[in-house]
Amino acid sequence: MEKIIVEIKCPALSDTFEFRISKKLAVNEGIRKIITEMRGYAQNEKLFSDISEVRLYSGRLKCVLNGSLTFSENNVHSGDTLMII
Repeated sequence: MEKIIVEIKCPALSDTFEFRISKKLAVNEGIRKIITEMRGYAQNEKLFSDISEVRLYSGRLKCVLNGSLTFSENNVHSGDTLMII
C-alpha cells in the first residue's frame, strides 16, 4: 500500500498531529482511525463521540473531503494539512 503523511489540525484539542495513512483508505475509515488515536492521546473516550458528524477539511483544496471516497480520489497528497471539523 502506498502511504502518505498528512498533518491533522484539531481545534478541539488546540493541537496538530501527523498521520501516515494509505492513499487507498476511505476517508470515513481514516477519520475513525484518526479519532481513535486522538482519543488515546487526549485520554478522553468522549472526544468526538459522534464520529458520523466529523469531517475533514482540506485547506489546499478548499473543500470538505468526500467521506465515501479514498484519500487519493479526494486528491489528498503527502504534506497536505487537513482540519477536523
